[in-house]
Amino acid sequence: MSQELKLDPLYAILEKHLYDFNDGEESQQQFIDNIAKDYIQYLISRQVAVPAKWNALIMDELRGQIRNMLVKKMYGCLSIQEFVRNQKDQKTKRRAARRKFAKLF
Repeated sequence: MSQELKLDPLYAILEKHLYDFNDGEESQQQFIDNIAKDYIQYLISRQVAVPAKWNALIMDELRGQIRNMLVKKMYGCLSIQEFVRNQKDQKTKRRAARRKFAKLF
């Protein structure tokens, strides 16, 4: 009997942004903020209600989690560009990341 793996939405969004990265002008903070915004959009699409007074706290927590995920995912690379450049079989990984992302919405 095969078990369907649970898809971590935040990780799927991070991977999509990472493998679709092509803006050398985008700062790491902007990159992280874009991932956080997509995750918030995901939550809204799932009708998760978040009180407005907690938005700043949630964004800070998300940014921290995303930074940690980036460090672990990019271990040994000094930039997002270097990580993407060093990936073997980029097209396959990009397609897989996009498929996971599409399942979220």
